[in-house]
Amino acid sequence: MVIRKSFCHLRVMLMMFFSLFLIITAYSGSASANTTSKAIPLQPIINAAQIGDSITLAPGTYLGPVQIDKRLTISGEGRATLLNSSPDAEVAVMIQADGVKLQGLNIQQHNGGEAAAIRVEADQVTLKDLVIHTFGFGIMLREADSGVIVNNKIRWFIPKGAASGKRGNGIDLYNSHGSDIRENEISYLRDGIYLEKSRNTKVDNNRLFHLRYGVHCMYINGSSVTNNIGEYNITGAMVMGVSDVMVSGNSFRKQNQNVHSQGILLFDVRTSQIVNNLVEGNRVGIYMQQSSDNTLQNNMVLRNYIGIQFEGSEGNRFQKNAFIANVIEAQATDSKNNKMTRNFWDSFEGLDVSGDGVSDLSYAINPFYQQLVTENAAYQLFFQSPGMTFLSDLYTNDKEQWSTDPEPLMQLDSVHADVGQVSEGQGAVMVAGWLLLFFSVITNTIYGGITVMKKWSLMLMLMVGLLILAACGSKKFEPLAINEEVDICAICNMQVKDDAFATQLTTKDGKNYKFDDIGCMNEWKNKNGTKNIGKDYVRDYNDKEWVEFSKASFVYDETLRTPMAYGVISFKDTASAEAFVKEQGVGSVLSASDLSKHEWKQNTDMMQMDMNGGEGHMDEHKSEEMEGMTSDKEMDM
Repeated sequence: MVIRKSFCHLRVMLMMFFSLFLIITAYSGSASANTTSKAIPLQPIINAAQIGDSITLAPGTYLGPVQIDKRLTISGEGRATLLNSSPDAEVAVMIQADGVKLQGLNIQQHNGGEAAAIRVEADQVTLKDLVIHTFGFGIMLREADSGVIVNNKIRWFIPKGAASGKRGNGIDLYNSHGSDIRENEISYLRDGIYLEKSRNTKVDNNRLFHLRYGVHCMYINGSSVTNNIGEYNITGAMVMGVSDVMVSGNSFRKQNQNVHSQGILLFDVRTSQIVNNLVEGNRVGIYMQQSSDNTLQNNMVLRNYIGIQFEGSEGNRFQKNAFIANVIEAQATDSKNNKMTRNFWDSFEGLDVSGDGVSDLSYAINPFYQQLVTENAAYQLFFQSPGMTFLSDLYTNDKEQWSTDPEPLMQLDSVHADVGQVSEGQGAVMVAGWLLLFFSVITNTIYGGITVMKKWSLMLMLMVGLLILAACGSKKFEPLAINEEVDICAICNMQVKDDAFATQLTTKDGKNYKFDDIGCMNEWKNKNGTKNIGKDYVRDYNDKEWVEFSKASFVYDETLRTPMAYGVISFKDTASAEAFVKEQGVGSVLSASDLSKHEWKQNTDMMQMDMNGGEGHMDEHKSEEMEGMTSDKEMDM
C-alpha cells in the first residue's frame, strides 16, 4: 500500500515536470518567434487613422515606405524603428498633408543617391526627436512653408565611407520659407543644413560635424544663422547671394583639412550682420568675396592661418573684432573703402597717451610675409623668425595701400576678455620685477666704487626681483565655466553639458580642453601624455563642484549611465563615493591612481541604446537617481 502510494506520487511529480518543460519550451519558442518576426507594415496603420488622430507606435520595427496624406500626429517615443530598404522607394516617409507631426521615431533609410529619409511637400509640418541614419538625404522640404525641425539626430550610415561630396544633405530646403531649424545634430553627410530660395528661415543652435559645409545658404533673404557649432567641416558656414541676413553667435572651429577651408565664407552678401562669432583654428577665419555694405563686429578670430580675407569686397564696416595668434591677420585684394577701426590685434604694440584704451598710432598690416610665402611656400618655415621679422620691418612698398586700422584697441574688450586665462595684474607685476632688477644693476654700477651698497643688499634685491618674476611666471589653472552653447568635447566632439559628468584640463601653455565624460579625458591623456598638463578637474556628482583629479574619488560600474558609457563617476572625497555605493548597491570605489590601471571600455549596449534615441546622460534629479543608475533594457531596433 505504501509502495503504491509512493509510485503514484512519483508519477504525478513526473507529469508536473513534463508539463512545466512543455510550458517553458512553448514560451521560449514564442519569444523567439516574436524576436525574429518580420517588420510590421506601417502604411495600413496610417490608412486606418482618421484626420486629426494621434498614433503612438508600440516598440518594434516597422516597414516603410509610407505616405502621410492627412493631418496626423505619429509618435514612436524613441522605441519604434522604421526601415526602408525597398529599391523602388526613394523616400522612407512622404508627407503631403499640412499640420503633420512626426516625433520620437528612428528611421533607417537604406537607399542612396537622391533618396531621402523624409520628404515634406506640405506646410506647418513638425519633425521632432527623430534619429535618422541614411545612405542618401536626411530631411527634404520642397515648397513647404513654416516647418519646424527640432532636436533630430541625422547622420550617414558609415562615417568613413564615401567622400562627403557624394553623400546627401542632412536637412535640405528648397523654396520653403519661414522654417525653424534648431537643436539638431548632423554629421558625416554632404552639407549639414542646405537652404536655397528659402526666406525668413531660422537656423539656431545646431551641431554640425564632419561635413562639407556645416550650413550652406543661398538666396535666403531675411534669414538668421545663430548659435550653431561646427567643427571638422571643410567650411563652417557658406552664405551666398543674400541680403539682410544675421550670422551671429556661431562657433566654427577646426575647419582646416582642406586648402580652401574657411570658418565663415561670405559670397555676394549685402547689408548683413556678422557679429559675435568665434572662428578658431581654420585655414581662413572669415573669407569675404564680392560682398558689400555689411557689418562685421565683435567676432573672435583666433589661431587661423589667415584671420580675415577680402576679395573684391567694398564698403564693409569692420570694428571691435579680436585677432589673436593668426599667422596672417588680414589680407585684401581689390577691396576698397572698407572701414576697419577699433579692432584688437595681438601683434600690435600701440601707444595710448590719452588713456582711453585706443592707440594713438594706427596699425598697418604688413603684407610682406604673405606675399613671400605666396611666391614660395617653403618660407613658411621662417614664420616669426628674427630674420623674417627684420625683413618685414624693412619692407614699406605701397604702404598707403596696406589694410590699416587707424584706431586699434590696446586690449581686449569685455566681449572677448574670457578667451584666455590671464592672471590679473600679471603685466604690472612683470614690469615691477624688471624695473627692480634694472635699478639694482644701475645702482650697483653707479656706486660700484663706493661702499654705499653692500653686497648682501644687492643680492637681496636681485633675489626679490627674481621671486617677483617667478611669481609672475607661475600660472593659475583654475577651472573654466561650462558654456553648453560653445563647449565641445575635445575627443568625441559631442556637446559638453553643464552636468556632473563634465571634466576639463588646462595645459601648461594655457590651452583648455573640456570633455563630456571622464573616459574622453582619459583618452586625451593617452594620446597626448600628461607631462604638459597644468591641472585637470572632475566634478563632484552630488553638487557639481570642481575637484582636482588627483584629489577626487571615483565609482565604477558598467551599468552606471554616463554620456559616453564609460561608467565612471567622480566625488570630492572617499566618504561620498562610499555612501553612493551603499545607497545604490552597485559600484567599486577607486582613487585617481587606481584609474591609471583601470581597463577603460564603453558599454556598447548602452551606446546602442543612445543611438536609438535613448538619453545618454544620467538624470540629475535625485528623486529619479535610482532609475538613471542602471542600464535600461535595450530598446527595439
